[in-house]
Amino acid sequence: MTEKNFSGKYGPRYGRKIRARVSEVEEKQRAKQECPKCGTTAKRLGPGIYECPKCGKFTGGAYHI
Repeated sequence: MTEKNFSGKYGPRYGRKIRARVSEVEEKQRAKQECPKCGTTAKRLGPGIYECPKCGKFTGGAYHI
């Protein structure tokens, strides 16, 4: 299996489509995010809060910028 499956933690519960949607969202949220101002890698601190080492904290989407 080459692609990461984040919804495996739910096992057979909740149905296949719901687990697939959760897996998509969690994959996007854990991916490397770029700062919109300077282009360096930003770290996700919480829902909608990101931190760039050069620019400081900024806000964006809940799961990805």
